Amino acid sequence: MAEGFAPIVRTDRYAGENVLVEVGRGGTIRGNVSRSTDGTPVANAIVRLSGGGADIASRSETDPGGRYEIEVGDPGTYWLSVYPSADGAVESRRIDLEEGETVRQDIEVDPGVTFSGRVTDARSHEPIIGAHVTDRGIGERFAETNSDGYFMLDGINPAPQRGIFIRASAPDHATAELHVDSATAAAAPLEFALQRGGDARGVVIDAMGRPASDVEVSILVIDPRYMMPRQTTPAILSRADGAFEFRELRPDARHLLIARKDGFATRTAVLDSFGEHAGVADLGVFALDPPASIVGRVTRETGEPVSDVFVKIESCDRSRGSSETPLDAIALSSSRSRRTDTTGRFCITDLAAGRYRVSAQIQGRRNDAKRDIELKVGQAVDGIDLVLEQGPSISGRVVDSFGKGVSFVRIEAFADSLPKSAKTRLSTESDGSFHIEGLAEGTYTVTAQRVELSGNRGESPFGVGIARGVATGSEALQIELRRARPTSGILLDHEDQPVAGLTILVSDPIDRFSDVTVTDAEGRFSIVMPEPAQLNFDVATTSGFTLDVSGPGTVEAAVAERAVTGIQSGVSDLVFRLVPKR
Repeated sequence: MAEGFAPIVRTDRYAGENVLVEVGRGGTIRGNVSRSTDGTPVANAIVRLSGGGADIASRSETDPGGRYEIEVGDPGTYWLSVYPSADGAVESRRIDLEEGETVRQDIEVDPGVTFSGRVTDARSHEPIIGAHVTDRGIGERFAETNSDGYFMLDGINPAPQRGIFIRASAPDHATAELHVDSATAAAAPLEFALQRGGDARGVVIDAMGRPASDVEVSILVIDPRYMMPRQTTPAILSRADGAFEFRELRPDARHLLIARKDGFATRTAVLDSFGEHAGVADLGVFALDPPASIVGRVTRETGEPVSDVFVKIESCDRSRGSSETPLDAIALSSSRSRRTDTTGRFCITDLAAGRYRVSAQIQGRRNDAKRDIELKVGQAVDGIDLVLEQGPSISGRVVDSFGKGVSFVRIEAFADSLPKSAKTRLSTESDGSFHIEGLAEGTYTVTAQRVELSGNRGESPFGVGIARGVATGSEALQIELRRARPTSGILLDHEDQPVAGLTILVSDPIDRFSDVTVTDAEGRFSIVMPEPAQLNFDVATTSGFTLDVSGPGTVEAAVAERAVTGIQSGVSDLVFRLVPKR
């Protein structure tokens, strides 16, 4: 901090590193937070700023009049999020800030979606009093059940395309979670039947067989839907005798145990489920070995060090698990990353013995530099150099219709000779520029799309920009983002009743671009697509129905089973009907 300058934050610096911090006049973001229902100010709401060109996170709190102000050190693109203390859902906006600029951003907070339901004991079917019900999103909300086990959870951000995760927990019971469609939340009360939780206990020792105290032990639930472990209970520390105990674990799920302590290798283990009858599981003894470590550098072919690039290490050793299933392989991956310093060096410690893959992850590269290495217990390996080959590249800039650069645009490059899944992704800089390197010789299709938060409710003025047949070596590629506006309407059944919670796939067959929207509780939908375009709408519904369309007189479309094609983008008041087949 310096008087007359905006504060600057730099994180993740190394001891011994020469850190240069340039302070500037920065900028200011101010505005009012009010309720969308009646325009009254929202007091005591947390306003948080994150992202941008630097590692910075600023926050403010609205005054009784709903006003806030945040000083920003670096120009760039930021996320501005409002977390009301009550009576409103979390809202987020993107802010593009130039040096010395003052941006006004007023935000209206909607009441959000209300979830209601009941929590009971799975065995006795009796209501659970005082159960804790919460959403697993940003600005987490919570409620408690009453004497009849009922709850009402207010102010949840809809996020219709992803749905909401609602979690219920209670003493002596395992936590349960439901993934629900927010569009049908009001019409479908949630029912949680909590099973009696199981307990797990164990002991941690060092390599000499002595009890290891103050070891941080975590137990994560392995989510079978995404094949990934998730944290659901707080980590604990082992006692003086090395013992630890977890209570109320889900009896129907597998878990991943992680034990960490400075000076030791991190230990992981997959725990099987308890089965139908929850009890106490004796996990036995976990021995912590001396740590192995890897030290190396990331450079370019010229020998130039590459700083501020993340080096990722992941296990490729499945032998530590109880089986060779992909689930165990993922759960035991022990993936982590470190940032290179100004000399390109990195150091990764607390590793267990095993085989690992080390890779340098740099934005805008098709192929990262990789090396495989096998570590023994306590082994320290130096000289793991990762060389980034320059290779052919494509450089350019994304602009709007006035020629101004557009920041935070997602750039994807697809080799014309490879499947579309083989792609390179990065984001544009503050001036709209981008640089893709490490490509194979050939031609590419390059797409540009402005990424928006779900809280922005499709208010982006931009669609998608596409450049085809771009040859490697191009240095002045310019992509213009076409303007876009919402295409909206309502979905009804054959009795003219709204159809809620139905997914609609919208595609542009010419530019081969697609997106999805979900109908709300009133059957309405809205999606932002580029103009001009002829759009196809495909409704994910059961067979036996034909989709019909009506609306403004300008609508001329072809109808097929569950799909309507040839609708002009930007049309509002579309009316889709699900008509039974004849």
